[in-house]
Amino acid sequence: MPGCEDSVLPVDSTNPVRPARWLRRALCALALAMCAGSVSAQGYYQVRQGETIDDIARRFRVSAYEIAKANRLAVNAHPSPGTRIYVPKGNGAPAPAPAPVRSAPVPRQVATAQAGTVVVRKGDSLWALATRHGSTVSELARVNGLPSDAGLEVGQVLRLPGAASPSPQPSARTSPPQSSPPPVSAPVRQPSPAVSSTRTTSAVSSRGYVWPVEGRVLRNFADNFREKHAGLDIAAPVGTEVRAVRDGTVVFAGKITTYGRMIIVQHTGGLASCYAYNSLIMVDENDRVKRGQVIARSGDPGKGDEPYLHFQLRKNGDAIDPLPWLP
Repeated sequence: MPGCEDSVLPVDSTNPVRPARWLRRALCALALAMCAGSVSAQGYYQVRQGETIDDIARRFRVSAYEIAKANRLAVNAHPSPGTRIYVPKGNGAPAPAPAPVRSAPVPRQVATAQAGTVVVRKGDSLWALATRHGSTVSELARVNGLPSDAGLEVGQVLRLPGAASPSPQPSARTSPPQSSPPPVSAPVRQPSPAVSSTRTTSAVSSRGYVWPVEGRVLRNFADNFREKHAGLDIAAPVGTEVRAVRDGTVVFAGKITTYGRMIIVQHTGGLASCYAYNSLIMVDENDRVKRGQVIARSGDPGKGDEPYLHFQLRKNGDAIDPLPWLP
């Protein structure tokens, strides 16, 4: 660096004209650090134009994961210029741990943060996470400042509604459901690969479910290397009454880009039913619905020769075959 070689300072014993080598190196390192940006005494760094979490990590010789974790950001996040980022102590940024501040995203208690947050995994969406954690899409989006149809990134950390009282979450996973379905090992009816005959909404299965509409199954559930289809496509003229397949609570009632006007009803045992491509929604979020209650009017997805209802059944957010649960 200019000026590092010709400083008039203590000289090298082998060359009386030049400063001592150790002092030249120290001054160069100091000058480079000053040019690269600095961390405040409280451990915060102001992001510059175009910088990423990874750029800041390399600059201050700190793990990008540690910076992302301390600021509750994704590792590949692009903070806005001027944002104050906390940089944990490292070789290039020896800053002490910051005192809790109201504007900082650091949780007040570590236990609360662990119980009240969730890390987005591959395939997660807002409604899948809301279903898995007993919330609604609108509430989960609200506490994280996101639109209800926002896409998520793998590794993104989201706050869960009601984080101050996390005790219900473990109980939902460990305690048996009040109306537990028969074990998986019980005999179940295998779905037919052919188009099914017309169903009725009056019959009730041994597990307590009814069909959402009366119609032929145009396409079955599939989850194999040749085909992926998350639910059933049931033929239904536009305006057909769509019924709740079982008692539950509406956790989402709105429009999603992929599924149009959609309703999600949360049931016991970590199960949720999904009704997509409706022309009219007749319930609101947090409404309690009964089995067989009309909750919507079917629409036309515009993806086939005839209109249909797309129906899914999910367990802990993962799509499962609905046929064994229906009469």
